[in-house]
Amino acid sequence: MSDFEMAEPSFEDAFRKHFDSLAHYADQQGARDLQEKGEDVAQVAMMRMANQGDRMNFAAAGPWLHLVAKRIVIDNYRLARNRYEVVTDALELTSYGTDQDEAVHHSMLVEQALSQMSEVQRDAVKMMYLEGRSVKDTAEMLKIPEGTVRSRVFYGIAAARSAFNEMGLGIEDVLG
Repeated sequence: MSDFEMAEPSFEDAFRKHFDSLAHYADQQGARDLQEKGEDVAQVAMMRMANQGDRMNFAAAGPWLHLVAKRIVIDNYRLARNRYEVVTDALELTSYGTDQDEAVHHSMLVEQALSQMSEVQRDAVKMMYLEGRSVKDTAEMLKIPEGTVRSRVFYGIAAARSAFNEMGLGIEDVLG
């Protein structure tokens, strides 16, 4: 190669050229609102570019990187929208004695655990544990097989147990 020939742009060249503008672009696309930094989005986009290997034209990577960053922000927005689902059904839990504060606290913990379940799991768990229905009655009301009800309840309770463990509580601590 002579002194006048230019080397092919590399990943490092593309990184140096596009990283800062990509991070700024991701922040403007709403990454900052999702409690993530534009730099994080830019890093993920750069990793995806690196994974393209020989298929990637590093000289023309800018528009592709901005499109990838935009899609990452959109995907994260959609995930966040589903992740922070709020259960609005009021739960009456009076079996915890006369201490109203304790009952409210337990009710909030149960609501938080229910929010970790999918809608179908939550429906089955509510019918069986909060409404006191049998597996057969729940299956008939939901128009699904009894085995499916058992499965949904099992995995729903597992999600609740996981939620309680993340809070540093055992299921026994919450349910008495």
